[in-house]
Amino acid sequence: MDAYKDYKGQNHCAYNVAMAFVQANDYLNSYAKGNEELLRWDHHHYNEYSNLPWSKTPLKYFFHRDVPTFGTTNSPHVSKVSYRRGMQDMKFASTHVAGLKMVVAHD
Repeated sequence: MDAYKDYKGQNHCAYNVAMAFVQANDYLNSYAKGNEELLRWDHHHYNEYSNLPWSKTPLKYFFHRDVPTFGTTNSPHVSKVSYRRGMQDMKFASTHVAGLKMVVAHD
């Protein structure tokens, strides 16, 4: 309730949510600095296919693959990401993906 002391209205929760969106928009605009290409989903979410021990050597170029993905932990194209690692390098690398993915509709 005391996140924004200057707010005098009755609905503090809605105000806090709205201000979170405003601050997120400001952050993304300052991060991209006019280059909207930096905000593309596939620049920040990718599946990482490592081949140990080769991925940790100068031969990484030949054995290691990073493939852009459109999935998250909460989507049909599920990809398990590490949020701790994502906070460090501002990219969400997925190392665990589902082998079989399907959507079934029941009538």
